[in-house]
Amino acid sequence: MDLRQDYTPYLARLKSHRQARKLPLSEQERIIDSCITCGENAARDILREKGSVDGDSLQPLAESYGIYVKTLDTKYDLPYIAEYTHRNRTIVLYDRRIRQMQQILAGVHPEYFRQYSLHHMCLAHELFHHLESVKNGSTGRIAGIPGKLFGLIPFTHWIAEGSEIAAHAFVCTLLDLSINTYTFADEMAASLSSEDKGDSV
Repeated sequence: MDLRQDYTPYLARLKSHRQARKLPLSEQERIIDSCITCGENAARDILREKGSVDGDSLQPLAESYGIYVKTLDTKYDLPYIAEYTHRNRTIVLYDRRIRQMQQILAGVHPEYFRQYSLHHMCLAHELFHHLESVKNGSTGRIAGIPGKLFGLIPFTHWIAEGSEIAAHAFVCTLLDLSINTYTFADEMAASLSSEDKGDSV
């Protein structure tokens, strides 16, 4: 899938960053493109080494990087469905929330999960955050805008959303998906909104 065919969903979230929304549209799109390329290249590096990756090989792949993968069936209404912790090199997958989200999305787009489950996609997504954390010393440092503190001291405004753009591109490339997982959150919100309104069409 061409992840660059529509910049609209990326731009909508990128503009939540105060410094990013001041940039010309062409520069915003350049940042998005560089983040997508970062994720694609990281996935291609793995594919060159491993040949291919499938659902069954994802957890062993993560563990080969020294990552501990943990699945929790928590009842808490967490604002996220998976997370990576750099300090202890752990990926946590919140299985109950993942299953709920997959059920909602599959109700509208059953084709999304014919080859991979959302569990697989989340695991791949968090694996990317591990890779970027090892490379950059932290997550959220893929895209930045140069600035000067007090007009004198150079520093960088880091755009955390850049890491999310890259992570979704990584997932789509690593698993050779025909869909863009970056739109999942928006599609789920739209489905929930439609249910809340009682829409039947």
